Amino acid sequence: MSGPVDTWDDDADRSGSWEGVTPARDSRIAHVLLVEDNAHDADLVKLFLGQDERVTWVVTHVETLKEAKQLLSNSEFQVLVVDPGLPDSHGVGSVLSLRAKAPQVPALILSGWEGYENEEGFCPKSEIPQGRLTESLHRLLYGVSHDDITGRIMRSSLSEALRDG
Repeated sequence: MSGPVDTWDDDADRSGSWEGVTPARDSRIAHVLLVEDNAHDADLVKLFLGQDERVTWVVTHVETLKEAKQLLSNSEFQVLVVDPGLPDSHGVGSVLSLRAKAPQVPALILSGWEGYENEEGFCPKSEIPQGRLTESLHRLLYGVSHDDITGRIMRSSLSEALRDG
């Protein structure tokens, strides 16, 4: 892989290992694939997800679309958080390419683009500190306002994974 892969949650050490970590919160654990080439933005996402008291977010961070596709072939994630402006891909095609690889996994677009602030499935980077990221992820995974058939299927599979996990 060309860039670093960083996997950790709020309770793990920062060496990249989250194996054996007991969630400090309730039993909800969600695995996130974060595809973001800006280290500061990636750290911001991890910081605010780590402060969520409802879910333990296990974040795997990669910097390129190629790395994300490789991980999607070998790992299971409950949600994708994708910056569409990547070194090896640009635009919504980045997200569509990942969704084609894992159509059962919902995706959240994380970007500095203007004009999409009120769109479902989009989180402006400027609104991460205001809780928009965690609320958007909760809606995608737990169906607070995501009632299409894909959302129901994902909620069902996630509930099974959380029960069995």
